[in-house]
Amino acid sequence: MASTINGKRLFSITQLSADFGLDRRTVSKRIEGIRPCGNSGGHPAYTLPAVATALMKSEAKSGALSMDEVDKLEPSMRVAHWDAELKKQKYLQESGMLITEGEFILVVGLMQKSISDNALRLPNKLQQSLDLTIEQTRTIAKEVRGWLDELADDQLKTLSEEIQNRQQEFPEETEEK
Repeated sequence: MASTINGKRLFSITQLSADFGLDRRTVSKRIEGIRPCGNSGGHPAYTLPAVATALMKSEAKSGALSMDEVDKLEPSMRVAHWDAELKKQKYLQESGMLITEGEFILVVGLMQKSISDNALRLPNKLQQSLDLTIEQTRTIAKEVRGWLDELADDQLKTLSEEIQNRQQEFPEETEEK
């Protein structure tokens, strides 16, 4: 039977390693500094709430540099960093793993059109399958159009907020020239 403390199951480093799909050394490193909650089979053991956040973190930022770290690089290293980032971006685009902003907008637009078209066909489908009256069908059609209008308004509001956020975050890129 598994060890428990205050009704919570205790996990050894080996069990955590298996459950999280991590090497035992990685688990040990990530939970370093977290006090064990008890013992299981004579080994330190932990509850999931005590260690889950630490175990879910990626390995030391996975080598990615923060903007502050990039800014602190010597100029030649900064150029090398951005050259590498551009090459990585080009590779991701060519392999189809990264799409441009324009392609994203096109995909989202096509999805919206499909949703709208299907929503507008709903009243007629309901009329046929449920044998609705003309008045009931018109009421459903009015509600569907109202819902689509609300959806469009919400999207415009969200887009407007995103533009304002970008203008505040990157004022030099959004100034009119």
